[in-house]
Amino acid sequence: MKKKLLIFAVLFLVSAGLVGFYQLGGFNPVEIEVRTLDFTLSGTYYRGTPQDKRLTLAFKEIQKIQEANPEALLHTIYLVEPAGKLDTMEVYVGVNQDLPAFLGSWDQLNFTNKKFVVASIQGNRFVMPGPEKVKKKIRAFAQENNLELEDIFIDKIISPEHVEVMAPVK
Repeated sequence: MKKKLLIFAVLFLVSAGLVGFYQLGGFNPVEIEVRTLDFTLSGTYYRGTPQDKRLTLAFKEIQKIQEANPEALLHTIYLVEPAGKLDTMEVYVGVNQDLPAFLGSWDQLNFTNKKFVVASIQGNRFVMPGPEKVKKKIRAFAQENNLELEDIFIDKIISPEHVEVMAPVK
């Protein structure tokens, strides 16, 4: 009797987990396509550890711009990703806006009529695939389509449940 109850409990938990995973978007596919885009990013570079307050301040500055400009979307480019909390990282944090009022302290990146491989990911952040998995899918798509990528990936945060990863084509 205890064995049947244990089996039932395990089956119930596994089923509930799968239903929850499905409802959060865990089975949503990563959609990949080639797009020609034309945009400018205004933002700042940060080099240091993930725990440094300067990184938090950079994101807070961008958040203020987003509040003043609802159409401004957060973009990040991790030039060096940290392996742990104390490792050095390099990241560019910006928005897709040409912000002349802020040009004194902002670095701009221009992508004029540029071809990108774009991966669109939709789902709760707890069930979204990790960055390396998405990059692997982008690289495989590029190879299948004879496209040579630059070695950068731009994360575009559309909403908490919708992210695009853009990889420029050489």
